[in-house]
Amino acid sequence: MSQIREMVLQDIPVLVAYGEYFWSTTPYVGTGLEYNPERIKVLLQELDDNHYIRILEHETDGIIGFIAFFITPFVFNDNYKVAAEAFFFIHPEHRGSNGRVLLQQAQLDLKDRADLISMGELRSSKDMGEWYGDQGFTLTERTYSKVL
Repeated sequence: MSQIREMVLQDIPVLVAYGEYFWSTTPYVGTGLEYNPERIKVLLQELDDNHYIRILEHETDGIIGFIAFFITPFVFNDNYKVAAEAFFFIHPEHRGSNGRVLLQQAQLDLKDRADLISMGELRSSKDMGEWYGDQGFTLTERTYSKVL
């Protein structure tokens, strides 16, 4: 059984470690860009203080995932707010329905704070486009990156 809850300071080391694990699976590895755990600690606190972050905790396995969004004005019309995904991670051993439950709860929580939710998909992700489509999301943009 799992529960969704707000982040507490004691969660930060686990989230930083999950972030480092996730980073190691991304296309950014080997580009010269480095993962910075100290920056992630500050970022997690900023998300908790001013934006949105929730923890998914399993009764025996501890923290198994988290989701976080920046709440910002919509770039094309600041009468609207966007919840832009910063992090969405579920431990590989707990993927499946746990991600769906966490994302659904975030949508409920953010309904009064945002007009649009924007989720990212890294090139190295597997089948996230189809998964997001099944959750009611529509592909609206893609991002191309170049390390300078």
